Amino acid sequence: MPKFWSKFEAHRVLAAVAVAVLGLSGCSQAPSSAAVVDGTVIGVSEIEAASAAAAPIVGQDAASLGPTVVQAHVQGLVAEKIAKNHSIELTDAARAETIAGNSVLAKLADTPGGKNLAVALANTAVVAGKVDTTTFAAECSQAVVVVNPRYGSWAKELCGLDSDSGSLSKPASTPVTNAG
Repeated sequence: MPKFWSKFEAHRVLAAVAVAVLGLSGCSQAPSSAAVVDGTVIGVSEIEAASAAAAPIVGQDAASLGPTVVQAHVQGLVAEKIAKNHSIELTDAARAETIAGNSVLAKLADTPGGKNLAVALANTAVVAGKVDTTTFAAECSQAVVVVNPRYGSWAKELCGLDSDSGSLSKPASTPVTNAG
């Protein structure tokens, strides 16, 4: 440290560096992360496995299901947090009842790689049935969610992925102009 810096100036600089590092670390994530919800990581491998499990059930290809599956997993984690905030018992029995009552969730839960997705969807259904939509949306908007750009961008006001978001693996559309 240069001799002319006072102790106060040195602490200010160190504090500014610490704030910058913490701010940058909140925006970055490992390439193996599909999303991070309040510090809980959802891995790309989890999303790929769930997408592959869901694809034949819903009649879509696994790659196109990625964003939908990410959104479902994020909302499932948010639902767990909301359940805790409102003392809603999010039990295995409640999840099982929800899964059994929906043929798609039941098939998904019985498919290798699909059980966690079925649980995430059941979490959301159970909690959404216990709190009003305004409460769910308000508390969802308070969650710190970072989504891998490969899947889109998180819109906290929607509690979901922004449908206008693009993917880094797809070219952006360009406007067509008429000459004349």
